[in-house]
Amino acid sequence: MSIAEPSMGLAERASQAFARMSVDADVRRGAVTDGINSAAVTNPAQLYEMQMAIANYTLDISLASTLARKAVSTVETLVKAQ
Repeated sequence: MSIAEPSMGLAERASQAFARMSVDADVRRGAVTDGINSAAVTNPAQLYEMQMAIANYTLDISLASTLARKAVSTVETLVKAQ
């Protein structure tokens, strides 16, 4: 993970962070899909690992959604206050 340049604005930093989260989410979703479609799907240990991966993915997506909603709400509040 790279550190944002000091000259970057808040919007650019947020945009880059959400872009990284999106790419990471796509990779993780693909890994889970590949795991489900593999022959090892009958292995209980593998099923547990997939279940944990799905749970962590769901939590991360929920967090991203909440952060985006809060950011939009904050911007709306600031715009209304002007």
